[in-house]
Amino acid sequence: MTKPHSNAPIPWSALMAFGLTRMRLSPETFWALSLAEVRVMATPPAPLRLAMPGRAELEALAQRYPDGERHGRG
Repeated sequence: MTKPHSNAPIPWSALMAFGLTRMRLSPETFWALSLAEVRVMATPPAPLRLAMPGRAELEALAQRYPDGERHGRG
């Protein structure tokens, strides 16, 4: 949902359809939300950016937790 101009009318039909059908909010919960809260709920989440371990960290983990017979493998 894009941010409307400050003088644009509030698109109540779209907001109600989003909140009541897509988000499955009860009417009481929907009407208790602020427009800012609805906007946050309608914004797609940012993709998760997981830190990838470097080679040195992987080698340290491999030494700390070796595979093999000791762990029932191999």
